[in-house]
Amino acid sequence: MNNMVFNTDKNSFYSIDVYNNLFVLAAIEGDAYTISGTVGNLPKNQYYLILLINPISSKINVHIKNIYSNTSNASSTYSLILYKNAEIAGTLTSITPVNLNFGSSKNSIILCKNQVASTNPIISGVLLETIYLGYLPYESSYHGALIIPPNNSLSILIQNTDNSSISLSVKILYC
Repeated sequence: MNNMVFNTDKNSFYSIDVYNNLFVLAAIEGDAYTISGTVGNLPKNQYYLILLINPISSKINVHIKNIYSNTSNASSTYSLILYKNAEIAGTLTSITPVNLNFGSSKNSIILCKNQVASTNPIISGVLLETIYLGYLPYESSYHGALIIPPNNSLSILIQNTDNSSISLSVKILYC
């Protein structure tokens, strides 16, 4: 008598590790998103901001998986600065998150905005981290551990610290 349980006829029963595969499960359910921003010419000492707002009406936590950034200019330098619940000056433009499950019609609950500014647009907020970067691509892996509860926001601020204009891109994966 066979007392084993099988997912297939050759493999014993298994399940996905929910804790370590949060993003994979979210993508399957249609709840994984990406937001991207690109600046073709960010002048010296200017700023690019991406703001993610989890509205109080969402009633769910948002988990940040990764933040990527890159510049196309050889030997360029810039700072990537993260703030919690920052108050921001100036006008922001809405950007639309992309659902990573192409078969899903779900929309992100997160409000995403961006801004290019000649002065630092952050008025106040809780500084989470500052990272000084160069030409090479950068990836910060949070694996879902950076959490934005309802009625909170995350600001990703990039400052061009180079002596010339730079082209850069930023991408955030979240669920």
